[in-house]
Amino acid sequence: MGLLDKYEKIIFDMDGVITSENGYWNCAALAVYELLYDKRYYGTRDLDTRWMYENVAEIRKNILCDDTTIAMFKNFGVNSNWDLAYLTLSGAIGLDTEDFKLVQEHYKEVNLNAPEIYDHAAELYARRFGDMDCTRLSPFWVNLQTVFNEWYYGDKYFKQCYGKAPAKKGKHSFMANEVPMHGIKKTKAFLKTLKKKGISVSVGTGRPSFEFWLPMKKCGLLKYFDKNCLVMHDHVMEAAEKTGLFLAKPNPYSFLKAAYGLDYPDEKIVSGDYDKEYLKKVLIVGDAGADILAAKAMNTDFAAVLTGVNGKAAKGYFEELSSEYIFDDVLELIKEG
Repeated sequence: MGLLDKYEKIIFDMDGVITSENGYWNCAALAVYELLYDKRYYGTRDLDTRWMYENVAEIRKNILCDDTTIAMFKNFGVNSNWDLAYLTLSGAIGLDTEDFKLVQEHYKEVNLNAPEIYDHAAELYARRFGDMDCTRLSPFWVNLQTVFNEWYYGDKYFKQCYGKAPAKKGKHSFMANEVPMHGIKKTKAFLKTLKKKGISVSVGTGRPSFEFWLPMKKCGLLKYFDKNCLVMHDHVMEAAEKTGLFLAKPNPYSFLKAAYGLDYPDEKIVSGDYDKEYLKKVLIVGDAGADILAAKAMNTDFAAVLTGVNGKAAKGYFEELSSEYIFDDVLELIKEG
């Protein structure tokens, strides 16, 4: 029996699996840089957005320490790139430093996993901002998210979604130029193969809906996904507000919702009222710690792909966490089928 014969549904994380996170990482670095140095926010300069865009590689290299900061936070279970920016900025502000290696070293010493790591970030912000609410999802965090989205959406799509221009104009859209990690042709053939096998192609991602639908539609890939089993950031936040619980990965909520469908009640998911036997027919595919931790929490088979920030060096990590499968990339799933 091939791998694909064992499962009725495959739930994919998107970034680092089917889509690339490079654009998001660029935006995280640009958002931190703008918030830290521009006089509109917490700096003293009048930054040139064109210069920032042209020098994004150097900015990202400095702020995210050659991407090792990304890997560190992912290993702590941080799944959102908004949170990547939030945590990185907290170190620079709380430690009063422009040396982002010191920020990284600080968080390594603290050694906290999500969601507790966000409480520590709020404490760091409090060193400078006192009683101002800088907790995760506070107005402070939402402002950071907005600056991040200005860069990712660009002027055109930001105005379309927010009804106003970015605070600093002249931002190009990283989202508009996005293509799947393995190209449109190979990705289309991969998804088509799964659909022909009768597998429900489902998604549990930290992306907001617009950031999923626009690139997938432009690439002609939407028709291969099971539309009742596409769980985005919007759905997680709605359920979190309704239940008062932290439901972002590594909480398994997004994968459970994708397993049982958008019409399955949130109350039943968070209380454990669902057919656990069905999860034996479900495979989760991800590239990060938050993904496998969520899969293990719901006792579901997991396939790790080594196309995340750590690349093939992540193999040992996934072996330690007893991943059922480990592939160089997502396309290998159909080779095993």
